[in-house]
Amino acid sequence: MDKGFTLVELLVSLFIFSILMSGVYVTYTSLYSDYKMQSSGIQSEVEKLVGLNLLRLDIEHAGYGISDNSSALPIEMNSNDLIVRSVINATNQKTYGWSLIEYNGSWNLKSGDPSISGANYVVLDALDKSFVTDGVNWGDSTGMSAGNSYLAFPYDNATSGCATQFCNKITYALSGSTSTSNCNPNTSDLLRKVGDGSGSHIVDCVADMKIRFDYDSDNSSGIEDDERNQAFSGTWSADDIRENLKSVNVYLLVQDGNIDRDFNFAEINQVDTSVPAFIYYNADPTDTNCDPEDICLDLPSDYEHYRWAPVSVKVNPMNL
Repeated sequence: MDKGFTLVELLVSLFIFSILMSGVYVTYTSLYSDYKMQSSGIQSEVEKLVGLNLLRLDIEHAGYGISDNSSALPIEMNSNDLIVRSVINATNQKTYGWSLIEYNGSWNLKSGDPSISGANYVVLDALDKSFVTDGVNWGDSTGMSAGNSYLAFPYDNATSGCATQFCNKITYALSGSTSTSNCNPNTSDLLRKVGDGSGSHIVDCVADMKIRFDYDSDNSSGIEDDERNQAFSGTWSADDIRENLKSVNVYLLVQDGNIDRDFNFAEINQVDTSVPAFIYYNADPTDTNCDPEDICLDLPSDYEHYRWAPVSVKVNPMNL
């Protein structure tokens, strides 16, 4: 006759099983927590790359379709906001394309995109990029002379950001608050606004943003060390920017992943908590002062249990 388990043996077995399951549960929760952290980090990284690519496109097209005799600044700073002016709007396909036309009583397409012939146009002289007219449809001869060649840029009706011709005014600004629940509540959304629109957020969880310019101050056709990462000057004219601006440097401090109570950013990165906390770019990390030549990105309040990633984007404007 087989002998069954005694009550004591069953209790011992259950105790051992519970210990094993506790270990499995701890391992599972740890792995699941790591998975959630990694997946949220990957998602935020993809969204950040998409947003930064849009920023890059806008800066590369600063001045696109704007005449050389326009006083509108193709790129500038307004307080802490970056402003880009261009006829093209990267998020509106109706503004894509261009046409080189020869006028002999009618428009003769020499090169470019013929599929945009139903749009409103900004028309520039093809030789000197001087302004001719805007608000015209395909074939309109306003301001044109027979035998001359012109560049035509389509645009979609919207609030103009230029005084003497149509252009889009595209503004990059921090919102001052976050719309995303997993962000540190003291961070902001990076907004992209076109014209007088309210804007759409392109990067979440941004703690700080700094914009600097590589600007050839002495017209030497090259950038020397002391001409890199300059703050925007209100004395720069549109002609100055077209001739001397070489690169735009965008620096962001962005939250990486969700809050992690077991993580302490200050301890791992040796942040001096006795002074306002910031992260350096191209500066001496042993110096606790933010000097004018430094790129210092401020950490937000209650930053300790979040990971923070400084991001830099260097863009050469291609249409000045």
